[in-house]
Formats: sequence, structure tokens, C-alpha cells
Amino acid sequence: HGEDGRLQGLPTWTLVTTARDDSAPRPESGNCVGQCPVCFDQVDPSTAVVFRCRRHPFCHECCANYFKAELNQGKLPVCMVDGCGAEACPRLAELMLPDDEMDKYLPLALQSAR
Repeated sequence: HGEDGRLQGLPTWTLVTTARDDSAPRPESGNCVGQCPVCFDQVDPSTAVVFRCRRHPFCHECCANYFKAELNQGKLPVCMVDGCGAEACPRLAELMLPDDEMDKYLPLALQSAR
């Protein structure tokens, strides 16, 4: 982990998607299996969670836990790979967070957009 808690020196994927900016990014389906850089479990590209960079796959559980932890600290979640910093699109936040946590996300996202 880097000084800011992000992961360093990890391989990246280049994901091809036709998703619009406001939808949750998804990789193109295929049989390639990656590894979540947090828990090291295998992640299929069709179920991988990715930020707007669309390059670093995470499993749903690790990403959901990270979203909640960041929001509890008053921060917007960004890609956990060191040096990336890609934001989560609102649709991804909807998929990762229960309604009560979305109530924390929305004001932060609006404040960030200003």
C-alpha cells in the first residue's frame, strides 16, 4: 500500500465497454479471469467492479466495503490503485451502496461537482 492507502505496482486491464459515462462501467464479456488486488480472489470480467478508468477490476465485496469506509470518512470513493484516482460514477455508487449510504454519497458528489 502507498502512503494514502492505495495499492501500488499492480497490473492493469484495458476494458472495452460501450457504457455511457453515467452508467456503471463494465468490461466486455469474455473468459479472461483477473484477480481482485485487495483480497486476491479471482474476478471474472463480467462481474468485475471497475471505476471510470475501466482498467482495475475489483470484486463486489471489496469495493462495497471500500465505498462504505470512504463515505464514513466524508470522502468520495476513487479507484484504489495507487496513482489512478479515477472516480466512481453515480451508477456504480448505486450498485455498491444501500439506500442509507447513498444518502451520504449524494451530497458529497454534488459538492465535488461544484
